[in-house]
Amino acid sequence: MQRGSQSDACPFPSPDTLDLFRSSIWVDFDLNTLNQQEKWLDQFIGRPVRITGKLAGPNPPDDACGHMSLWPVEMLVTSIAKVWCGHRGSR
Repeated sequence: MQRGSQSDACPFPSPDTLDLFRSSIWVDFDLNTLNQQEKWLDQFIGRPVRITGKLAGPNPPDDACGHMSLWPVEMLVTSIAKVWCGHRGSR
């Protein structure tokens, strides 16, 4: 079975098709709320993850969110977890 094919069991895009799925949401990790240090986030680099949090729009007088106010909306993350897909190996 080819990675990223329709019959693939994993619902996430493979790295070769990732450009088709880019988002315009600024994701903000409040590490104090998550009770973690920044290095803790390294375990998620390059992996599919599921995040939950609170969506928010810009506060006036700003007209956007995130670094340099380049995003229309931001998500303040309250939890993050790795997503395990069968073809990507075991835990």
